[in-house]
Amino acid sequence: MSVEASTALGPTDVLVVEDDDGVRTSWAAILRTAGWSVEEASDGFVALRRLREIPVGAIVLDVRMPVLDGFGLLDRLYDPPPVVLISGNDYDTEVMARRDKIHTFFLKPISAARLIEAVAAALETSFSQGRYRAAVHGKGRVRVPSNMSAPSADA
Repeated sequence: MSVEASTALGPTDVLVVEDDDGVRTSWAAILRTAGWSVEEASDGFVALRRLREIPVGAIVLDVRMPVLDGFGLLDRLYDPPPVVLISGNDYDTEVMARRDKIHTFFLKPISAARLIEAVAAALETSFSQGRYRAAVHGKGRVRVPSNMSAPSADA
């Protein structure tokens, strides 16, 4: 199931990328309650499309997802905003290999307080790098290859 929460093209504080509907909806609700605008994507490929359309300040990203997983998404982004990576498994080697693209890594389950704290820190980093300011003014879209096609099912 593919999820794209809205068709708004304005700046978004956080993009939540998680294939489990209940978890994604819960994380998005927590972040909205904290006052942030949130977009949702059910897998990495949907997230790539959203990142081409909207500027975001931070990404909350699950690792294991169908179609395109979290590591696959990270590998396709040239210069992503700060990423809060959350997984049910410990991926030390993979996380270390992508540490330049990962702001924070947590194991599931994550409490509402820790999620809010991690996203606040990611947005602060984004803002301090001038990235979030650009996003708010519509100049902060993440560079995604325009010829990106859906990965094959056997990839």
